[in-house]
Amino acid sequence: MSDHNTISGSGPRAFTHRHQFTLIGLITVSTLIAVIAGGTWLERRTVAASGETVSIMAAEVSAKLDLLLNERVGDVQFLAESLAMNGATPAARNHILSTFYQAYPLYLWIGIVDPAGRITEATIPQARGLDVRATGWFQSVQRERAGLYVGDIAADEAGHGAETVSFTAPIVDHRRDVGRRAFRGAVTTRVSARQLEQLVTEAIRLFQQQTSFFHSVEYKVLREDGKYSDVSDKIIEGYKLLKLDGLIVIGGDGSMKIFKKLADKGKLNIVAIPKTIDNDVGATENSIGFNTAVSVATEALDNL
Repeated sequence: MSDHNTISGSGPRAFTHRHQFTLIGLITVSTLIAVIAGGTWLERRTVAASGETVSIMAAEVSAKLDLLLNERVGDVQFLAESLAMNGATPAARNHILSTFYQAYPLYLWIGIVDPAGRITEATIPQARGLDVRATGWFQSVQRERAGLYVGDIAADEAGHGAETVSFTAPIVDHRRDVGRRAFRGAVTTRVSARQLEQLVTEAIRLFQQQTSFFHSVEYKVLREDGKYSDVSDKIIEGYKLLKLDGLIVIGGDGSMKIFKKLADKGKLNIVAIPKTIDNDVGATENSIGFNTAVSVATEALDNL
């Protein structure tokens, strides 16, 4: 009777087996749902957290850039005031320029422009004698008289096309010239765009160290018109000038694409080291950072 009940599917033993299979099925389905829900939540939370982190990082970079630019604005205003009050002779003007230039070597050059638009004194010989009356920065300060001009990233007139940011102020003695709208000329300074890029890179690197933000970060310095400055020709020129055998590139898929174009354009030798948590670089089994990302994600799932 006992064997008959087991084979026919009746009795307490068969009843228990059926419920065991049902319970296993329910546990499996519940586990799958939990894993899918947990993975979805983790993905959304990771994206949200990354977005929040990038926003904070962007705010910090912006604050550092604002500080740098405001300091340069203060410098050119101070120079303009000093020249207006104490720069009556060429010797006095050259002394002011050279003293300031030695104290602040971050400037590529500093120059004084006469009312006709010609650079009469400068800290580099290439700038002396240049006719700049047709430039936007000179016309702006000449028209506004008491205004200040901060230029967009552009090729430098005296620096063989180097990308720079210009700061220009009219030379005005506010004790006497403002009421008469007199224009004595202008003082102009140049800061390399590379310094701005270095500041951004250092700020991002410091932020990553402080927050353990292990994602790769890519950025571009855009001009006011929304376009970015292409310095690939300068990189190629520097590569050949230094007579390098090759460049070692460490980065992800985006970095590799950029340097592939650069290598094709300049006939450069490139050694590529993949470093990305996405592990999406072709012909690569495991990139630097991928195992760390997998470990962190696995640990987060185990803790659900």
